[in-house]
Formats: sequence, C-alpha cells, structure tokens
Amino acid sequence: MKFFKFFFIAFAVFGLTACSNDDDSSIELTNENIVGDYEIILYQGLREETETASNGTEVLIETETFTTDTFTNTSFIFNDDGTYLISANYRITYSLTVTGQSPETNSEIRNTNYDDTFFIGDNGSIIIGDIGYDVQFFDGTNLYLTTTNSTENFDDTNSTNLYDIELRLRKRE
Repeated sequence: MKFFKFFFIAFAVFGLTACSNDDDSSIELTNENIVGDYEIILYQGLREETETASNGTEVLIETETFTTDTFTNTSFIFNDDGTYLISANYRITYSLTVTGQSPETNSEIRNTNYDDTFFIGDNGSIIIGDIGYDVQFFDGTNLYLTTTNSTENFDDTNSTNLYDIELRLRKRE
C-alpha cells in the first residue's frame, strides 16, 4: 500500500522547478495562481527497485511501469492555505518485471483520497508532500509535472525505489 500511495502522491509530493518555455502563455507558478480544482488528464511512470549488495554495488531487483486512464470523479485541489487534496477514481495498468523473469501485467480500479501540504519555493519549485517534480509547463490552466530519479529508501532493508513520474493537470473553470 505504501508503494501505491507513493506513486499517487509522487506527482503531488515533489520539488517542482519552472522551466523556460518558448510558449508566451507560460506563467510563473505562485501560491496565488496555482489555487484551484484540477482534473487529472495524465498520470504515468516508472519505478525501479534496487538493493545494495554486501560488496556495496547496486543490484536491480525489479522494474515497474504504470499508466492510468478512465478518470472519474477526480479532483486535485490546491488550497490557498498550502494544503492539497486528491480524490480520484481511475484504472491503473502496471507491468512488473522481476530481474530474470518475464513481465507480469495487471490492471485494477483505484479509489484514492489523500491530503497533505505543498510549498512553492522562490525558484518556482514546489514540494507536495515529500516528492519533488519539475514544472514542465504552467499557463494558469494547465500544469505539467515530471519527476526524475525521485527516491524512496526503506530503513529496514537495503532497498531503494527510484521513480520517474509524469502528471498532467487541467484547472476546472
């Protein structure tokens, strides 16, 4: 469950850095102009789990890719007090490949409800929960986020999860 919570929060829990864009409609991400109710239009990613061997080398244990679709009753709400709320029903399809084995693909319907805090830094970065993303595009209506090499370490094991996530949101009128 922690793994799936991380995936869905990942797009919310991220350090976002605004990128320059040739499109003149791109605007700076601020607390004031991010506030609103967004629909999720894309959510996909990759997770790689590695383990540290006794000789100190990193060994790939498994790779998982995921895509989502069939979003119903979805809201990703940024509030002016620095909190956010995710409420979403969607289908997730994921393919898990354990090193040395054939991939297994599964699909299931998820119902997610989660809230936490976010923070937009001076450089256009945003922290949502505890995951960092880059702002690929923001025009006041569309918000495109990615995270590359976001990690989650487990204290009780030698394993680390590395995430690459893409999330696209569109503000409701």
